[in-house]
Amino acid sequence: MKLILSIFLLFVFNSYFGHCQQVIEKCPNYRSNYTYFATTIGTNTYSYNWKVNYNGVINNYYTETINLDFEEYGNCKLELFIEDDINCESRIQKYEISIIPCQETTFYVPNSFTPNNDGLNDIFKPKGENFSDFEIFIFNRWGQEIYHSTEITGWDGGSGGYYVPEGVYSYYITYRDIKKRPMQLVGCVTIIR
Repeated sequence: MKLILSIFLLFVFNSYFGHCQQVIEKCPNYRSNYTYFATTIGTNTYSYNWKVNYNGVINNYYTETINLDFEEYGNCKLELFIEDDINCESRIQKYEISIIPCQETTFYVPNSFTPNNDGLNDIFKPKGENFSDFEIFIFNRWGQEIYHSTEITGWDGGSGGYYVPEGVYSYYITYRDIKKRPMQLVGCVTIIR
């Protein structure tokens, strides 16, 4: 009799079936406790044998369900072996888990700059980490577009070959965060000369 084995993972909102790898980001709101369980179809299970290698520490469990806490960064390897009541054995099922630092996007937009060629704060330039597909539009107080770029090189306060006057200008910025979600920012920047 053939034994069919599946490893199921229970998460707070989603369930993933049959994956061999999992990445857990250790963010401020991450869940550290995960439940792993095995089911068999078409036979009566006699024994379960989980081998868990978490950062070089090996533990064995002999139950259908195991609960693991991932408090540290690193790697965890699960191996599951099942035997039924007529000594039919499953192959070892392997599952790898990586616990990594939080991969978040940071994005900062200054609220003023001084484009007076003194080498200090001369460019209006958003800064951040882990983002892509950047695009910026800057508008004057009448809503006319005076600057547009898909590069994060920064705006020098110029438009059409001339420097714009001191004052408040609106910006519209789009980008994608590290998880490829579209983000939008709308705000104002003040030019001080």
